[in-house]
Amino acid sequence: MSTIARQRPGATASWPLAPAPSQAPPPASGAPPAFASIPTRVAVSWSLSRPALSATRQLSSSNSCDPTLRWDVAADSASAWLADGTTNTPLFGYSSGDEIDIRMEDGLAHVRVLRNGSCVLVAVLRHGTDRPVLYAQTSLLSDLRLAGGRYEVLGGGIVA
Repeated sequence: MSTIARQRPGATASWPLAPAPSQAPPPASGAPPAFASIPTRVAVSWSLSRPALSATRQLSSSNSCDPTLRWDVAADSASAWLADGTTNTPLFGYSSGDEIDIRMEDGLAHVRVLRNGSCVLVAVLRHGTDRPVLYAQTSLLSDLRLAGGRYEVLGGGIVA
């Protein structure tokens, strides 16, 4: 069962539309509580290697902590930035041609952000667990030109 939160006007649905709420299956016993509605906001972040980013000359500070790539997605906006200490460098900002799909299926939030038909973020998160990010991929990591294996999903969250 799924629900699409937002889609660019005029676009056709690429995921199944949701059944009526009364048709939603009950949560499995022992499973975390499922959302009854679409999340209002989803966040995902990656920890990046300072030496790998320094090699690409994309850091503006010499902070000792590893920088992070952060995504913040809502039904009507999406942004991503490189956070390094007190410096935030924008990497992605929502524009009118972008598509944002947030849907709930079996208690999981599925998020997809597209720009010009290309997927720039896809993530699956579970609400109410210590490690909510089950899967996350972003093309922004390759845009940063990092050497392979120099980043990992740091965390994320869902706001109902």
